[in-house]
Amino acid sequence: IKGTIISLSILLIFALIDIFFVHSNNQTLLLNNMATLVAITACGIVTASIFQTQKVSQERINESIAKEALEHDRILTLVNNLTLPILSVDMKGIIRVYNAASLNILDTNDSLNGHHIDEILPLTDKKGTEVSLFKELINLKAVIKRDDLEYSFDNNDRMRLEITCAPIRNIYQKAKNSEENNGYIVIFRDVTKEKSLEEERDEFVSVTSHELRTPLASIRTALGLM
Repeated sequence: IKGTIISLSILLIFALIDIFFVHSNNQTLLLNNMATLVAITACGIVTASIFQTQKVSQERINESIAKEALEHDRILTLVNNLTLPILSVDMKGIIRVYNAASLNILDTNDSLNGHHIDEILPLTDKKGTEVSLFKELINLKAVIKRDDLEYSFDNNDRMRLEITCAPIRNIYQKAKNSEENNGYIVIFRDVTKEKSLEEERDEFVSVTSHELRTPLASIRTALGLM
């Protein structure tokens, strides 16, 4: 704005000098000079307005970028302070966000960013059949939870996992088309001890029921005879 005002002021001064001291007797040239001065002034004002609009737009863009970066940092801080392992993957199954709990449960210090979810979490079911978590994600319509999957470490140790998967959708996409999403959230935790205790409890109840059933059957038979 200041540059435009200064430039137009200098142009106006020299134009007036030219009009009144050089070509004051030539009416046609005076009109041409006046028209040129008006046109240049109008172009300068329009150009300054465009630059000002662009400046305001760039300031808004920079402000939006700063807010987005702040929200991203807040989300990362929140995710990293959660005790549950969390992974965020894109539509291709590539991990984009993870927290420290994920590294702890997977017993690794390597970065997970850029790796495929099936590469990081090779899973099998109870029968030992390989399960592709990515295939489960791409067919995902709502939040699902599975606790029948196992993860194997390099030393052949196995860990039973409870995995919760959810699609990421924004409000506009959800309203426009519920089939579209921006990726997936995967939350998993070690339930090996819990499942072991449940199996031991079920086995205890089964054995106890079987052991009690035999004498109870004998007593029932005797009572029936009586």
